[in-house]
Amino acid sequence: RPPRSTLFPYTTLFRSKKPITALRGNFYDRNGKQLTQNVLHYSFAVNPKKVKRPQQLATLLSDLTHKNKSEFLNKILDKSKSFVYLIRNVPKQDCENLLAFQDPGLIEEPSFRRYYPYHEVAAPLIGLVGTDNKGMTGEEYYLDHELTGQDGWMVIGADGLGKTRMRGGFPRQDPVNGNDIFLSIDLDMQIILEQELGNAIKSHKADGAMGILLNPNTGEILAIASLPSFDPNRLDDLSHQSLVLKPVTSTFEPGSTFKIVSATA
Repeated sequence: RPPRSTLFPYTTLFRSKKPITALRGNFYDRNGKQLTQNVLHYSFAVNPKKVKRPQQLATLLSDLTHKNKSEFLNKILDKSKSFVYLIRNVPKQDCENLLAFQDPGLIEEPSFRRYYPYHEVAAPLIGLVGTDNKGMTGEEYYLDHELTGQDGWMVIGADGLGKTRMRGGFPRQDPVNGNDIFLSIDLDMQIILEQELGNAIKSHKADGAMGILLNPNTGEILAIASLPSFDPNRLDDLSHQSLVLKPVTSTFEPGSTFKIVSATA
């Protein structure tokens, strides 16, 4: 029988602190249209030594992924291991059947992943995050300190049988979510600008195009685009050139717009 804990009024053993992930702040356009989302995903693993229904579990995994059932069954039945990942980062709505499946050997790991509902629209401006949910490019990178919250934690205990116990009396620190960011762009104008630039590329057989729409009274940027763009939801298909917001980072000849300087001189 395990010794009684001096930290908690239960017959438990102190085990560890379990992190509670803070939600990343989201981007919105000037009218409040949401440009990013945090979507709940699940990764699934097993302890092969505790699995009671391997055939049913392998069938569910095969139906979800459209992979061969034997591929999962081999992992589930490998008694030489106590932890084996089966699938990772599956959106919650796609794995409801697996979440409802009850088996003592099945391990679920929830996490939030960044999703960009407008895909390529304003992608070079907004940027993207990596697999660690940290900003890599664009405003996701430059405003990462504002978007990133502070993770919380909760104490996990274990009973005499080694089973995890979470009780209301255990210490807990709630997470602080990141700040939301409202950009000056107008999503409708952004879409129109990118459509017109796309038409210009086709018409002139150009390699790319860029453009900015400004409010002449305030100087606010209402739309800013750089084509070709990219889909930040697909980290496996990115071009370095498409990640760059060229109206901000590239140099170009000012042309007639600079004649006012020489005329003034």
